[in-house]
Amino acid sequence: MPNAKTEDYLKNIYLLQGMTNKVSTSLLAEKMLISSPSVTEMIKKLAEQGFVSHERYSSIELTEAGRRYALKMVRKHRLWEMFLFQILHFSWYEIHTEAEELEHSMSDRMESKIDEILGFPQIDPHGHPIPSRDGTLPKLKTRTPLAMLNEKQVGKVTSVNDFDDAFLSYLERMDIRLDRAIEVREKRTFDGSMLIAIENREWNVSNILAENIFVEIIGEPSN
Repeated sequence: MPNAKTEDYLKNIYLLQGMTNKVSTSLLAEKMLISSPSVTEMIKKLAEQGFVSHERYSSIELTEAGRRYALKMVRKHRLWEMFLFQILHFSWYEIHTEAEELEHSMSDRMESKIDEILGFPQIDPHGHPIPSRDGTLPKLKTRTPLAMLNEKQVGKVTSVNDFDDAFLSYLERMDIRLDRAIEVREKRTFDGSMLIAIENREWNVSNILAENIFVEIIGEPSN
């Protein structure tokens, strides 16, 4: 069975594949905060074990076995995040680090029990899909970056990227959460920044922040 180190690699390769067509050793090293030579060596081992396919100067790809195991780890991680958030009332920005530790020691029995206690959720607290036991991903609502909305449009938050705890902490301060309505009151073309309103409270947000919040467009404001 793969150890915790292998599990982390497979999960991170899978997550990067969802963001970019080509996963390089340098990109994986940057995400995992590990040196490129160390990543290269580990990828060779994963290829020998049949979890990835990779040739020199080409992108890293999960094999079917690698993908199945990666989805298993994504499921455990996101179930732990949901448990920490919903049952133990951890904040958005606290749950990722805790789940990173807990996912490796989660037995199949505990996984099933937590899933049942949570009511078999399909998304985690950040709006990301939780794979089923057989690796099937639920169909989710359309994800439109907040940055794509025009002035006077309103979007309901469907998910946010969870790459950075400080980012999530800032969203919490703004009272941004799943299903929260956000109105775009002003959009500045020169830098992509926005003036938005949440519960009639206005915030200036950068293009980078708006690119990492995803919404379902629900129409024009009523007033």
